[in-house]
Amino acid sequence: MGDVTTLSASISAAVDRLPHGNEAHLRYLHMKLYTADQARARARWIGGRLYNRAAGENPDYVPMSTRHLAQTLKLLDVALPGGVKTDERYLLRTDLAREAHDALRSHLGGGSG
Repeated sequence: MGDVTTLSASISAAVDRLPHGNEAHLRYLHMKLYTADQARARARWIGGRLYNRAAGENPDYVPMSTRHLAQTLKLLDVALPGGVKTDERYLLRTDLAREAHDALRSHLGGGSG
């Protein structure tokens, strides 16, 4: 089982280094926001807050690699801040991720629903 877990982590890390196309990035942001929304719903009760803490989920921030952070900030016309390192994971406020998601969806012709 350890080999499968290591392989899965390696594949996940490799995928995080690749830029997404617009459609894939929209799906990526959608899933990140879905996870944050689920964490927000769970945070309404103590057991949910404990689960969020154990799982490392936060309703206010979405984790992403440097590559995807840069891609997301570009949708908001925001430059990647200085001092951001490659191959790191960063937390982006959920409201900014949602704004980027909506901008990309609008750009792709998906409307505002």
